[in-house]
Amino acid sequence: MTFDMSNPRHVEALALFSAQPDRSRSEFIINCILQAEQESRLEAVIRKSVSEALEGIRFVERKPLPEKEAALTDNISDLPGALLSMMDI
Repeated sequence: MTFDMSNPRHVEALALFSAQPDRSRSEFIINCILQAEQESRLEAVIRKSVSEALEGIRFVERKPLPEKEAALTDNISDLPGALLSMMDI
C-alpha cells in the first residue's frame, strides 16, 4: 500500500493508519473497507426507498400570497377579538 504525500486525504489516512498499534493495522484497514461498503449499500437502499416513496407524488409550485395577506401582524391589537380572548390577554 502506498500513500501520495501530496494528497491531503492520503496524508490524513496515513496519520490514522500510523496511529494504530502494529498488530491492529490490518484489522483497521479491513474495518474501514467493510464500513465504507456497508455505508455505500445503506445509501443505495435509502435512495431507492425515498425514490419509491416519492413515486407518483406530484409537486405543485405555490404562488406567493399577495403582499396584503402575507404581511405578519405587527401589533397584537390587530388580531381578531376571538383569538385575543383565546390567548387570555
